[in-house]
Amino acid sequence: KLAESSDVETSRFALGTLANIADDHRFCDVVAEKAGVVHSILNLTQSNNLSIVRESSRALSNLLSSTAAQVTFLREDGMGSLANISKQQDSECIYNSAVAFRKLSANITSHQAFFSEDGISAVRNLASSEDRKVQVQSAAALRDISSNQDFKLSFAEKGGIKTAIELSSLPDIDLKIIAFGITRQLSIPMQLKITLVDSGIVSIMADCVTRAEHEDILYQCASSIANMAEHAQNKVALVHMGVVNCLVSLCKHDSVQVKQEAARAFSLLSSAPENNSGVFDKKVLPSIIDLLQCQEEETGRDSAATISNAATSPETKALVGSLGGILPLVLLLASPYESCVKNSCRALCRLNTLGENKVLTFSNGGLKPLIRLSTSSNDDISLISIMVLCNLSTCSGYNDRFVEENGLPTLKQLLSSDYYLSRKNAAMVLCNLTSHEDAQGHVARQVNLLKLFELMNDTSSECR
Repeated sequence: KLAESSDVETSRFALGTLANIADDHRFCDVVAEKAGVVHSILNLTQSNNLSIVRESSRALSNLLSSTAAQVTFLREDGMGSLANISKQQDSECIYNSAVAFRKLSANITSHQAFFSEDGISAVRNLASSEDRKVQVQSAAALRDISSNQDFKLSFAEKGGIKTAIELSSLPDIDLKIIAFGITRQLSIPMQLKITLVDSGIVSIMADCVTRAEHEDILYQCASSIANMAEHAQNKVALVHMGVVNCLVSLCKHDSVQVKQEAARAFSLLSSAPENNSGVFDKKVLPSIIDLLQCQEEETGRDSAATISNAATSPETKALVGSLGGILPLVLLLASPYESCVKNSCRALCRLNTLGENKVLTFSNGGLKPLIRLSTSSNDDISLISIMVLCNLSTCSGYNDRFVEENGLPTLKQLLSSDYYLSRKNAAMVLCNLTSHEDAQGHVARQVNLLKLFELMNDTSSECR
């Protein structure tokens, strides 16, 4: 009642008292739940007296710490009143409105009101303030809203990308982190991936990565690049923009999350055939090979996929081998994660079409785990492992290794597989091995010639 007094001083002091009480978390809900309090304060924010607006805006921003107050605020369509407060030529009113927007943005049920009552424009304007405290509060509110899957497109249409670019260009580290956080959120929908690449944000990210050591900035940039690379049209464009060097820098960071996102980005970029000519060279491949040695599933899986995707030419295959890429791939075969094992097998399958890589696979102990994996319960892993064994069985001078590693009984078992490709490839390995006289006796004794005669009646002509 006193806050609604026609006497300015009485009203101001009453509002100040309410604001002070609401600033204490122990009593905020008590004040918020009093009937008519939020309604009265919203009305007073429309006063022609600046001191009343200032105190009512402080009371409102403090009260909005309460969920009950937020419910009433939204029911009263308070977003328009708050937007008007943000337009006041008064630093306290502006700051109070920024704090209020920030508190509301943390409540996902308020996000619709930001768009239906155009609160989003008011928050964007606040983000351009010269007052850092106002900028941080309003930028954080924008980040919260951008995380809502239902409003990402609307957020971008309302100028969210432009604001993110403006904030990311500022020297303030906290604002950069928030800005790249917004970018990461907006890079999730497929409809915005091309728009972001065309916006110029990528060059800002690349510049920040080369100069910044702050983990949050690096993670947000790495994740955003990976998200944008999910769109087929962006894969080549991102490489032309120089993100490969950017990703190499990210791989050197100690953060597990940064490495995971860098590996994911490499995997996506390497899946475009156009990027496999001259992109993954001796400056880039060492970083990817280092990622193979990480213990996390995502990093191991995606770095092995990158090697598999990139190893399309004899030159690249030879380079992976000479840079020490075979050993970490062999070690990855023992990973507890099937995704890592499968991608490692795929990479080794491509690499072992080259003679020198076959020798490296043997010398790095790759045969034994491949023999074991050839009978895996995972059909993909089993088949790809047998295909690698096919490649290895053509390596002259190493045929005795199949005998030493007890591989022949496994091949005999595979000849009876229900999967014709397994039977076919197992038969091919034996065909390659028996081209050498030293192996013929072992095959005859351990595989059994009768089993080979049975295979000549196989339903698959390739097996026969």
